[in-house]
Amino acid sequence: MFLGDMNSQDIKYRSVQIEPTNRCNLRCRACWHTLGDVKKSDNLNFSFFKIIIDQFNGIRDLNLQGLGEPFLAPDLLRMITYAAGKGISVWLTSNFNTDMNKEFAQEVVRSGIAKIRISVDASSENQYSYIKRGGSLQKVINAISLFNKVKNELSSNFPVLAFNTIAMKSNIKDLKNIIILAHSLDIREIALIPLVVFNKGLANKRESLSADITLVKQYIEEIYKTARELGIELEEGVSAMMLPKEMSLTHNEEPKCANGCYIDCLGFLYPCCNVKYFLGNFNDDRLIEMINSPRYQFFQENILTKKIDCASCMEILNKG
Repeated sequence: MFLGDMNSQDIKYRSVQIEPTNRCNLRCRACWHTLGDVKKSDNLNFSFFKIIIDQFNGIRDLNLQGLGEPFLAPDLLRMITYAAGKGISVWLTSNFNTDMNKEFAQEVVRSGIAKIRISVDASSENQYSYIKRGGSLQKVINAISLFNKVKNELSSNFPVLAFNTIAMKSNIKDLKNIIILAHSLDIREIALIPLVVFNKGLANKRESLSADITLVKQYIEEIYKTARELGIELEEGVSAMMLPKEMSLTHNEEPKCANGCYIDCLGFLYPCCNVKYFLGNFNDDRLIEMINSPRYQFFQENILTKKIDCASCMEILNKG
């Protein structure tokens, strides 16, 4: 189907997501790490990462994140350098609330990482710390300023720094101010991520913008107008296909699971990071066997080929 030659020893995906750690320093009210079931705290070691990544042939895109904060992973920079050395574009999303100094920022810039999306869901300290319990917006601002300074000193355009912003009822009135904040920090890109509903914490249907199109229409034009005026590119994040067309989003790419997969730090294979339905465990089989397994074929034949949207997929696979 989309895997290429199934007899090959390489898995021919365009992209892959690998979780470097499931440990996190925050307790965000809309995150599965806080609201869901983390099997056990662990880190992916470099040797295991290398075995995984070497089985993929010709991937262009590697997302190094999962349920945890990537910068807490001891081997993260080695993973980035190794993958970037293979010509893979590496990116991740971080809360930017870990301790960072100039030396560490220099190592990150030199690692070859292409982009860091920084999770910012509010423009004020009070609202930010409410959504991201244990976090500090000022700490994020300081870290961004540090990275901008280091990139300038090293004459590097990378990593591109961007915002990763969950759009929900609690912050839709604040999205304009978040765009203004991004501009003040020389951020030129924001991925607007629709809320993934787990029916816990802030991740509930009442907070989902999909449930209130009238509210969206009230603010969406001003949000995009502000972005255009300030030269900010608004990307419609990986879950944008969950939103109705009335929200003025144009995302029309195929689901990530159609051209890639997600492997957590314990070796479990999933169609994406938003479902708990795993398709195999790397400790038991090689990835190629997992892709060929009846469990994975069931997913392909009964979920993916029906062309259902992400919200429906999560509802089906997360049931029970």
